[in-house]
Amino acid sequence: MSKTQENLMAAFAGESQARNKYTFWAKVARKEGYLYIAR
Repeated sequence: MSKTQENLMAAFAGESQARNKYTFWAKVARKEGYLYIAR
């Protein structure tokens, strides 16, 4: 596998994890009544 492919896979994994964290915390905020933060 080329270095470019490795970098793309690592970047995609990192972005996917970040999105999951944001989604999780948005649900927590919404559940606790912080609707503005949950956007």
